[in-house]
Amino acid sequence: MGLFQRPAFLLAALAWAGAATALYFRSEARRLGVLAAFGVPATLSRLVPADALERRKWKFVLQAAGVFFLLVAMAGPQWGVELVTNESAGIQAILAVDVSLSMLAEDVAPNRMAKAKSEMLQVIDGLKGQRLGVLAFAGHTQTVCPLTTDWDAVKSLLGSVEVGLVSQPGTAIGDAISTATKTLGRYPGHKALVLLTDGEDRKGDAVAAAREAAKAGVHIYVLGVGTVEGAPIPLKDINGRTTGYVKDSSGRAAVSRLGEASSIQLADAAKGAYYRTSADESEAQTVVKHILSLERSRVQSSSANRYRNRYRFPLAIALLLLLLELLIPEGALRARWPAGVAPAALRARLRSLAPLSVAAATLLSGCGRGGALVDLWKGTREYAAGEYGKSLERFQTARAKRPSDARPVFNSGDARYRLEQFDQAKEEFAAVGNDRSQADRTRRDAFYNLGNSHFRKDEFKEAVEAYKRCLLIDPKDEDCRFNLLKALQAQKQPPKKDKDKEKEKPQDKKDDKSNGGKEPDRPDKSRPQSAMSQEDAERLMRAIRERENSNRKNQAQKRGVKGEESGVDW
Repeated sequence: MGLFQRPAFLLAALAWAGAATALYFRSEARRLGVLAAFGVPATLSRLVPADALERRKWKFVLQAAGVFFLLVAMAGPQWGVELVTNESAGIQAILAVDVSLSMLAEDVAPNRMAKAKSEMLQVIDGLKGQRLGVLAFAGHTQTVCPLTTDWDAVKSLLGSVEVGLVSQPGTAIGDAISTATKTLGRYPGHKALVLLTDGEDRKGDAVAAAREAAKAGVHIYVLGVGTVEGAPIPLKDINGRTTGYVKDSSGRAAVSRLGEASSIQLADAAKGAYYRTSADESEAQTVVKHILSLERSRVQSSSANRYRNRYRFPLAIALLLLLLELLIPEGALRARWPAGVAPAALRARLRSLAPLSVAAATLLSGCGRGGALVDLWKGTREYAAGEYGKSLERFQTARAKRPSDARPVFNSGDARYRLEQFDQAKEEFAAVGNDRSQADRTRRDAFYNLGNSHFRKDEFKEAVEAYKRCLLIDPKDEDCRFNLLKALQAQKQPPKKDKDKEKEKPQDKKDDKSNGGKEPDRPDKSRPQSAMSQEDAERLMRAIRERENSNRKNQAQKRGVKGEESGVDW
């Protein structure tokens, strides 16, 4: 996108400037020619005062310039970038389907897996337009389709859901609930999880996971696939012929039964409902009605940067020029008139200017908002030049002019951080981070810098909490993850204070982006000065994970636990 939205009007403005100049010289030449026909120019100049000719020239110039700037305003000049976010109200729901081996049982036609997919299609059609996602689970959980409003994409990816999609055997319903809760937890309000399973949970504590889901606002609706009587699990060849059945530990054919009791307990723990699938699949529509009755939440559907429209500036100039032109009389004013009494022509002229004056005042009052933006822009330039005290004054001035804008508050905290006014910086960053009306990116950066401020004050516990809140907003922020690790280490083993050395503090990592007063500037990220290299940090994280795994294995051996408790992998 260029500097002007409608460049054609800019070309028209340039054409008008050229035409007005040519018109002026042509009209002057014709005027002089007409005057020469009436008499000697020296004699005529006594009849027409020179100042009248000068006023006439200036009126023409002001008129032409006013029209020029009007055309420039119509061209839509734009500069500076602002972040625009679009919000939409809707419901977030995840469909989690069991793909363990027991879903091949044929106690419902043609088998449990086919029945579950048919029920899922009914639910997806009923929730068209909402944000949907699909999970598949067996011994662990796998994301088939992330949360999206693309209804066609969800249906197309549903075709890939088959028994065996998840390589690890078993049925871990609790893991599926935890994964769905973590995914849905990023969205406010009430959410829904639809579980399609035979209810034979072989791993973990699904009820505990359901209670955690309820705390996060996730309602669980369970569709039980199968029958209470159950059926053996067939093994088929590539041609679809049954070659045998899955056997249990005694060598007999294993019978998989619908676990309704555990499913009902699960749904009750998560403030949902349980339904057994039927031939007419009416329960799918009932679940859809339940979900659609949930309170819709407003979420950010998209965000984009767009240029700011600056048409007000040339429009204000145009109105001022035209206003000045109207104030200049064509003829000479009388030098004197009775006190308090203006000539009738002047009074009429002033009355005609009243509407234009009101319009100009209204426009200029709207342009006054730009004062805060100018202060932000100048403050950012001073900040980049290392003049943190001056930049703080600019940001405070902008804050006074626009108290509802988070950008001056955020940038003031940044300047205070550089001035080592950490207590005030913490207040600024906390105010922005706790304001849920701000964009996630702005809140993420505020919590990041809040953690840095706490770290510089040796408040390691508070720094840890701030970094955690940063990661809750953006789990992919590697800088925040690194600083969290350092804060945890410092909390466990506080660094020794050395009067001869500067206190350990975040190391500046310059960020070339500058907002120029256009959007909240992300302060330079930091890492503790004595921080390890990235390779050392990765080795440390691997060592921690290996130690945790080793501890879990040792605890399992002490309890005498080997593999799954039941030994059932279907």
